[in-house]
Amino acid sequence: MIYQKKESSIYLSTSFSEQAEKKLISNLFDMEYFQNPYISRRLATYPMASEEERDLIILEIMESLWSQNNAETFSIFKDFESVFKILGKRGHFIHQFEVFLLGCHLFEMLWENDTKNALKEFFTNHSNCFYSWLHTSTVHDFGYPLQEANKIAAKFSELYKKLNMETVSQNYSSIYQKNWIKKEQNLLNIRVHNSSKKNQETINIDQQILSGIQECVDADPSEVKSLLERLSSNDNHGYISAIIFFRNYLDFNDKKNDDYLKKISAAIALHALPMDDMYFFQRIDFYSNPLAYLLILIDNIQDWNRTLKPSQEWPSYSLEYFDSNVSSMQLIYNLEHQLWTNTMKDNVRISLNEKRELLQSLKPPKPSFNYPIKMIYKTSDGDDLGEISLTL
Repeated sequence: MIYQKKESSIYLSTSFSEQAEKKLISNLFDMEYFQNPYISRRLATYPMASEEERDLIILEIMESLWSQNNAETFSIFKDFESVFKILGKRGHFIHQFEVFLLGCHLFEMLWENDTKNALKEFFTNHSNCFYSWLHTSTVHDFGYPLQEANKIAAKFSELYKKLNMETVSQNYSSIYQKNWIKKEQNLLNIRVHNSSKKNQETINIDQQILSGIQECVDADPSEVKSLLERLSSNDNHGYISAIIFFRNYLDFNDKKNDDYLKKISAAIALHALPMDDMYFFQRIDFYSNPLAYLLILIDNIQDWNRTLKPSQEWPSYSLEYFDSNVSSMQLIYNLEHQLWTNTMKDNVRISLNEKRELLQSLKPPKPSFNYPIKMIYKTSDGDDLGEISLTL
């Protein structure tokens, strides 16, 4: 299948440069998991594809890497993207895939630098590392539609009201309520077959996530329990995504691996903590759960290919340079806007300072991999907005 590259406004989507896309995609072909001809052909066309074509390519690759039944959830999540655009939200469907690709690079480099065999001890083998990251990164935002349920209902209520459709508008208004996840009790428990006892058992997913978080965060059990209650009460999309992953994995996989599910679910649940709870990031031990640590890191590094609405106030991010090797990783972003103002640049600097503070709050791994990562941010009119550096 051949895709033609389409020109689009800088406000419609962020983009790769030729060098960056070549480096990111070509390096992955060396990994055995991308050497399947079905996957490699689709991945090769991905950088030049339009946004709609990328959606299709991602669905096809996910169907191949996951099971076909699991992949159906990706199609559902993709359909929500159009609703997110109505709300003025950045895209999450392509973002998840880009987080996966970038993480594959980083895990590969850390695996090569793992002189203490700490990663090898955690994952036992390279295949388990790859699939753990696949399952963590590609579903980490699946809970976003439920987190945004009230905003979606409010937006449709507003639109119908403008059309003088008062009854329809009021029906959407009546949907507003807090704590959606508690009302979806069927999400929180799942019955599975226990082969050793030869009977059905009920698994409390909430308790499994709680246990997984406790294992990788240096905090009292009461603090972790309170954190999980807050995430649940606020319909936090990280927490909801963890539940969706846990359920889907058990629904379509015969083997139940409690340890595997707990580690991945904990990583997903922790990646989107609200500002008041971000001090928990400082308590995540890298070697207790590298998935949790690196999902937070890479989720905040990945800023390209995220759909944006036309904006007079915010630029789009283009990844102009990417390099990843056994010694370091560097990303250079070009922030594009047709009408830059000093106020816009100041707002971007504030945003970058917040990102820098968040990423530097992560406790560096000990022992260290001595692996530096640097992100450089420049504007399309030539200004330097600063950089963010850290060392794993």
